[in-house]
Amino acid sequence: METDEFDDQIREFGLITAIEDIGYPRYIITVEFPERQLKRDFNFNVEADHLDVEGLNALNGKYATLYYASEFEPNLYHLHIKGKTLFGEYAPEYLEGTEKIIGVLSNTDEPTPGDLLGVVKVLAKSGEAISFEYFVTEEIVEGNKQLVTAYCMMRGVETITRLEASESN
Repeated sequence: METDEFDDQIREFGLITAIEDIGYPRYIITVEFPERQLKRDFNFNVEADHLDVEGLNALNGKYATLYYASEFEPNLYHLHIKGKTLFGEYAPEYLEGTEKIIGVLSNTDEPTPGDLLGVVKVLAKSGEAISFEYFVTEEIVEGNKQLVTAYCMMRGVETITRLEASESN
């Protein structure tokens, strides 16, 4: 019996209502599922699919079949050193329900170039290394290899692995 490479993916059919470039090759694609009165945002890497940017943009306003993976990953909300923010002027207000992790900040030797996310790691006192996708700023670089308090929350992330235009729109 032959297996399809998308067998372990979730398969949906919906209307693509928005495509937002968040830094090539990454996009946020908004899909509406009219029969369920539901709208969802999905991550998409155009280089990981058979589409190019022109082909992706041509799907806007059309129905498509999408295959996607859904995972939970930690989302970084705030970083502190001795109670002082490392997010500078972009420091958020306290967010209810965040988990506090104390550990050593690493993997932040230099700011993230361009508009792509970098990876920030916190080596927790428990020995666990927790990685976050985040823009590394000069303020965060200054905290490299120091004891920090990271505030984070698990979030669901849906990533499209394949998009196929519908034959009838």
